[in-house]
Amino acid sequence: MSFDQLLRQVLAVNLLQFFAVGIGGQNTAKPPTPTLGASNSSIHSAFSIDDVIARYSGQSTRPNEKTGQPDDVFCAFKEINVDAVDETNMEFTITATLELAWSDLRLQSLLPADSQTIYSIRGNDIDRIWLPDLYFPLLKAGDFHKITSVNRVVRIARDLLPGVFYSIRLTLTQSCIMDLSSFPFDSQKCDTLISTFSYSSTELRLYWLDAPPDWSIRLGLVKLSQPRFSRARSKASEATVWKTYQTRDSEQFNFSFNVLNLSICLQRDGGHYVLNEMTISFVLSCLSWLNYWLDPEQTPARISLGITTVLAAITQSSTAKRRLPELSYNTALDIWLLVTVNMTIISLAEYGFVHILAGRAKKLEDNLEWLLEDKQQRAAAPRQHAETSFVFHRNGRTSLKASNPMASTDDEHRLRRAAHRYRQAAKRVDCAMRITVPLLLILFMVTYAFVFSGIGRNDSDDCEP
Repeated sequence: MSFDQLLRQVLAVNLLQFFAVGIGGQNTAKPPTPTLGASNSSIHSAFSIDDVIARYSGQSTRPNEKTGQPDDVFCAFKEINVDAVDETNMEFTITATLELAWSDLRLQSLLPADSQTIYSIRGNDIDRIWLPDLYFPLLKAGDFHKITSVNRVVRIARDLLPGVFYSIRLTLTQSCIMDLSSFPFDSQKCDTLISTFSYSSTELRLYWLDAPPDWSIRLGLVKLSQPRFSRARSKASEATVWKTYQTRDSEQFNFSFNVLNLSICLQRDGGHYVLNEMTISFVLSCLSWLNYWLDPEQTPARISLGITTVLAAITQSSTAKRRLPELSYNTALDIWLLVTVNMTIISLAEYGFVHILAGRAKKLEDNLEWLLEDKQQRAAAPRQHAETSFVFHRNGRTSLKASNPMASTDDEHRLRRAAHRYRQAAKRVDCAMRITVPLLLILFMVTYAFVFSGIGRNDSDDCEP
């Protein structure tokens, strides 16, 4: 390459640089005069939480692992909603936001010293920092919300105590052992237990967060989406559980674990069962009382009415308990249905007794009718000798007595009085049942209301502070 060619290439490069600088100078604005606020803003904008996560290396160890001091984790529930209560499986489902707060100086010290900003960690970056290994001992099934994204976030502040705040939205289905002896006028207490899985109380301690009113982390009110319950109350408590481990040398090691308990008390609204199940059984019981006003001679009517009411009451009582599990004890609903069904059975059994009395009266009346017919025949027939009368007596006929007009008259009066007594006894039984059975049912209803519906009952409320 000649010297002239080399000179032309150098001039061309210089011209290109000149035009590039000229064009850039036209598009570049004059920077503003820096101030204190602008300086802090520029510092914060230059800082990224990704730098903190990249420099953080304590994911597998708790914050005070090296010092040996226990870490304090504060817990709280808010936006609690009771979604379902299943008496058959003895479980309940809640949706709530679990709030956790703790101090981690390894993470907080990586934030800018003069920063008052609360930084947020979202998504998969949350798994790159240390989190308390909490679990729910009564949990049967659960999930955290993922619509429209995973509903969990970690917020970090350098100067705001405790410093690290973790929020997650959960749906929990937990076991709840229910006492249904007062069903459907019962109240249930379902517990939500929170404990640590691998850390004992000497390593990690759990507390309920008693936050000031202006904090967003506090125990929230319980909302109900179940129309079968009228109200819900909550109470937070703490407990300690001891676990013992034994080695081969018969040495025992005791470990204690903190357990937090959120008790949710639910008062059942029994209006549905009163209007549908209990009222229907009461009407069937009252319908069976019509048997006491029907004549004992009307056998088809009384039998049909008795059998129909008994079958209807038994069917209704079996369908009324379809939502209940197989219990080893009787509930208040069982007692009500048992009494009302027995009322219908008593009406049918009472007619059986009345029918026996009416049948005996009918038999005596038939004998009286036969005696009168025989008396008329003997009055129209010619007078017979004693031998003939003896033959009739030997054949089972009462012709010897019939030959005596006074004896025949005595038998007639005896049969009339006996038939009349049986007729009157059947009527008296019906009249007595018309008064006795309704009075017994009224007495039962008053006692039932006093015992089961809360009148005069002074049960201790476990959810009262």
